[in-house]
Amino acid sequence: MRSSWLRAWTLIPLLTVFVSTTASAQDISLRAEHERGLRLRDENHNEEALAVFQHIYELTREPRALARMALAEGALNRWSDAEAHLVLAVAARRDPWIHQNRAGLMQNPQVIRFARGARQANCNVSGADAGARSPGGNLPASAAATSV
Repeated sequence: MRSSWLRAWTLIPLLTVFVSTTASAQDISLRAEHERGLRLRDENHNEEALAVFQHIYELTREPRALARMALAEGALNRWSDAEAHLVLAVAARRDPWIHQNRAGLMQNPQVIRFARGARQANCNVSGADAGARSPGGNLPASAAATSV
């Protein structure tokens, strides 16, 4: 009985080293994936970058990956997804990366909303009434502008 306890106590440090090494390797791999996604964004390969960040988010549910997904979606003009994902990411107030980058990220929802609104309301014809189509019928310009 004593020898089994003694063996268990000698295995604990080995298990601790194994677990910490595995976690460290996962951190390095995760960091490398983030860097790969950022390089793809820098090279204007936003579709591929989005796939990288989506994969990271599926594995980790990390707010940083969600924020980077949103920025890639914005670059691809996927305004609704970009806005929703960025708002969710910024809501993770306790996440250290979000906390550190909050000021820059907080500007992006307004940019995304502006881009959505500008895209939906641009018209170069003087006096034209731009509306929006919906399954329930067309909306006049005044209603369309407030429904965005």
